[in-house]
Amino acid sequence: MRGQHARDRLPLERAVARGELPSDVDLDSAVEQLVGPIHYRVLVTGAPVPPEFTDGLVERYLREHQPE
Repeated sequence: MRGQHARDRLPLERAVARGELPSDVDLDSAVEQLVGPIHYRVLVTGAPVPPEFTDGLVERYLREHQPE
């Protein structure tokens, strides 16, 4: 696993350990879903990435991936 990807996975691994995400969640896919929009925004549109944007990404992801 490459350096940045491993760093991006770390908060998700911690969320699994705390029971905030299901233990079978695909962490690599989660990284792509959460980090991809940020990269697109910065690299393609040049738009800023305010906390409200990243908070919204995380909140939507967590709602869709609640542990059972």
